[in-house]
Amino acid sequence: QIAETLPYIHKIVSRKLGKRYRNSVEDVKQRVFLKLWRWRRGNPEKNLSKEEWQKLAHVVSINAVIDFFKKKDNRLIPFSQMNQEIEREVFSIE
Repeated sequence: QIAETLPYIHKIVSRKLGKRYRNSVEDVKQRVFLKLWRWRRGNPEKNLSKEEWQKLAHVVSINAVIDFFKKKDNRLIPFSQMNQEIEREVFSIE
């Protein structure tokens, strides 16, 4: 079940981290995978449906992204600079 959710986890993590932190996507995905794997080993009697497993993966992914930002250097940047970065990300065509 974990392997089936890897594309879903990648989508959540990469969207939440954005282009600015794209180098950290793999690290956060690995943390999510390990948490889910440990949960699965610790709860072998629980048989989750595909939807329940995806909900669990979603919650763990979001929490991993939150943990990532808590550990980052939380310097404040000027609003004008933040606006420019957002516009670059939204309007860039790759």
